[in-house]
Amino acid sequence: MLNSSDLPERLPARDLVLLIESSELWRIGMACLCGCKQQIDLPLIKEVRPRWEVSVHKNVGQLFFLRSG
Repeated sequence: MLNSSDLPERLPARDLVLLIESSELWRIGMACLCGCKQQIDLPLIKEVRPRWEVSVHKNVGQLFFLRSG
């Protein structure tokens, strides 16, 4: 989690970067899972369309779900 509105230039493989601004979930960044290293940027702000939702399940290891909204 980063308290910023900007994604880092290099994203970690197989992990999400969750950006938070003013305690609001802002967006998610991740590297494409195919290995091409393309940056995927998914907005989470409720006023934006299309937007995505994320839920993190800490008790199950590193498990997350993304859902189009």
